[in-house]
Amino acid sequence: MKAFPLPVFLFLLAVADLRAQSDIHDYLKTHSYAFTLESGFDSTAQAILKQKFAPYKVILQGEGGSHYLKMYNELPAMWLSLLNSHFGVTHFFGESGHSSDILINHYFKTGDTGYLFPRNKAWATKLYQLNNALSKTGGLTYFGIDFEGSRQYVNAIKLLLPGNAVVPEPIRPDIELIKGADGSIVDCIYILSINAALKKSIAINKPLFESYFGAKYADLERMVFNGRTCKETLRDRNPNMAANFISFDQLFQQPMYFGELGMAHTSLNTRASFASIINNTKEFKNKVCVINLYCDNCSTKEEGPSSNWQLGKIEKDIITLFLPFCKSTFTLFDLTENPGLVGKYSVYGQFLVIAKKQD
Repeated sequence: MKAFPLPVFLFLLAVADLRAQSDIHDYLKTHSYAFTLESGFDSTAQAILKQKFAPYKVILQGEGGSHYLKMYNELPAMWLSLLNSHFGVTHFFGESGHSSDILINHYFKTGDTGYLFPRNKAWATKLYQLNNALSKTGGLTYFGIDFEGSRQYVNAIKLLLPGNAVVPEPIRPDIELIKGADGSIVDCIYILSINAALKKSIAINKPLFESYFGAKYADLERMVFNGRTCKETLRDRNPNMAANFISFDQLFQQPMYFGELGMAHTSLNTRASFASIINNTKEFKNKVCVINLYCDNCSTKEEGPSSNWQLGKIEKDIITLFLPFCKSTFTLFDLTENPGLVGKYSVYGQFLVIAKKQD
């Protein structure tokens, strides 16, 4: 390699850096697409995304910034509308337990809001409207892959009770325990005590539970034997979430799913995340498409200014390189091409959404 004097060498480095900056500017300019939560993408962007998403079996939106940002009440409906239109997607999942999806799917079918957790009502209402629009083709099915929440457990398990069916005597105390449980008590220890009693009894009397609950027994078992609990919110839940997802896939056998999870579970740059675990399974090998999210100048009353810590290592580049191309409130960046140029960003996920000034 030819040796250059230091001033010349520094000049050449500066020229190379400017050229690289120009290259990535050109890339981001031609691979960024504005959208709105109300209307989604224009027809040109939709045609591109239809092609880009086609090879995947899971389209996974990461929640960056904060779970409490109001945009997450509308973002899933926007994606589901697009994915249903182009791929027929009806099944979607999130960061909740099976008890939550029992209540939400009950709402989709009946319009009964009485079981909904207040914080979920705006989110569920938006999806309820979409579900009604899709009802002629079967509607939506939600499934939760995380631990059972203390706000949903009791009400969900009560919904599984089969009405006036005769209760076998050996499990009568368990059925009375369910019937007498108080769904207004939001306490982890309380629901774990109920769950422990049911788990112990099912181990002894499983055929009687199967006979009594009938077709709903599988839902009961999924709740009671969930591998993580409400006491383990700070533990690594990714393997259990992945196992639950695979179990649901074996039940639903859908060609494509949509999911929305906190970005700690979606980033592909770590093998420990849910997205990476699924992406390395036999069933979904390299079939997981991740759309991470960076929230610029965002804040919530619950948590204050939003942190984008999951993207901390590339945050400076996002601010200096990506943000200048964000001419609207929401912009999607396609990072699937030219890995030599954008590979340091695409290792987190194939796409990145930048949202501006959300609360």
